[in-house]
Amino acid sequence: MKLRGFHLVVKDLELEHQFWQKFLNATPKTSQPDWVELKAGDVFMTLSPGEPKEPSLICPVFEYSEIELHYYVQKAQDLGATLVREALNDPRVRGAIFADPEGNHFQVSRSHR
Repeated sequence: MKLRGFHLVVKDLELEHQFWQKFLNATPKTSQPDWVELKAGDVFMTLSPGEPKEPSLICPVFEYSEIELHYYVQKAQDLGATLVREALNDPRVRGAIFADPEGNHFQVSRSHR
């Protein structure tokens, strides 16, 4: 099985589009007034406007090498993400959990391979 991508319904499409495009250093594959599709490695992330009842319950995990990890932890903070849990030394997490501008959680982690 291969995960092709995931989708988030967001209140402010432009805010979330800018955050994720900068964090992932991605170019939109598709960008329309009601739909944005970004490619992160081999996985697509799509965003569309709507009225989510609460932040997403999905927590995507972005894995990086030891050298890249601290750069992406800092980058997330510089782009306005909120640190939810710092667990760089926790062997189960090996990273940090953040909330994007709308509160959707994501994890920046050392590679588990």
